[in-house]
Amino acid sequence: DQLSHLAQALEGPAGPSLRAVIRAQFGAALVDEFQDTDPIQWRIFHRVFGEPAPDGPAPARPLYLIGDPKQAIYGFRGADLHTYLDARQQARAGRFTLDRNFRSDGPMVRAVQHLLGGPLPFVDPRITLPAIAPHRATSSVHPPRPALDLRFLTGGRARQVLDPGSPASDGDGKPLTKTLARPAIARQLARDVVALLRSGTEIEVEVLREVDGREEKARVRRPVAPGDVAVLVRTNPEIADLQRELAARGVPAVVSSAGSVFDGPTAADLAAVLQAIAHPDHTI
Repeated sequence: DQLSHLAQALEGPAGPSLRAVIRAQFGAALVDEFQDTDPIQWRIFHRVFGEPAPDGPAPARPLYLIGDPKQAIYGFRGADLHTYLDARQQARAGRFTLDRNFRSDGPMVRAVQHLLGGPLPFVDPRITLPAIAPHRATSSVHPPRPALDLRFLTGGRARQVLDPGSPASDGDGKPLTKTLARPAIARQLARDVVALLRSGTEIEVEVLREVDGREEKARVRRPVAPGDVAVLVRTNPEIADLQRELAARGVPAVVSSAGSVFDGPTAADLAAVLQAIAHPDHTI
C-alpha cells in the first residue's frame, strides 16, 4: 500500500530528506473533509507539515485541517473519528468555527438546533453543536411548511400503510421488523412526495435576468417539481423499493451512486486485464 510505504519512509532514516523534498514543493497544506482521514494519512500529514523543521523550532509549512466530526461517514474504509479529534487538540494556531449557514433557511437551522440541542447530542462530549446563524432568516417555501417533520412508525401503522384495511393498533405486540418497515417507509414516503407535488407549494429560486444589457440575480417563485426532492437512504435495496413506489405514482426519479463500482462492465474488463497480467500463460 502506497500510503503505508510513504508513512514508513517518512519515519525511516531518509525521513528528513523526504520531508524536505515534499515541503519544498508546497507552501502550505490544506486537508478538506479531515473527519474522513484515517490514522496513516494523518501520520503522513503531521510528519511532513505538522512537525518542526529539522533546522528550527517552527513548522516548516502551515497545515490547515478543515472538517466537521458530525459528517464523518467513511468509517467503513478506515476513517477514524478519534484521529480527527486528536489532531484537533494538537492545533497550535487555534480553532475556528463557521458561524453562518449559507445552505439552509432559518426555519431548518433552528429546527435542527432544537432537535440536537440537548446535552451530549453526539455522545462524545468533544463533539458539540455550535450556535449557527442562517444566512437567510425566512423560508424559501410558500406557503410556509414545517421545516422538520419526524415520523414514528409502529408495527400496526406499517401494516396499515401496506394494507389500508389493517388495524393501526399494536395490540398484537408484534415488533416492527425490517421486512415490514422497509416497504412501508417507501410507500409512505412516495405518498408524501406526491402530496407535496400536488399541494401547490412554491419555492423561491435564484435566476439570472438581463436588465439594461446586464445580467442580474433575482429571486422568483415556481411550483415544487420532482427535481427539488432528494431522498437519502442507507442501502441500495431501499432505493429500489422507493423508486418502484414513485414510478407507480408517475413520479420520475433518478438514482445517484447506486450499486457497486465492481458491478459494472469497466470493473469486469479491468479484472480480465489483471488476470492476464497475473497469469500470462492462461488462454481464453
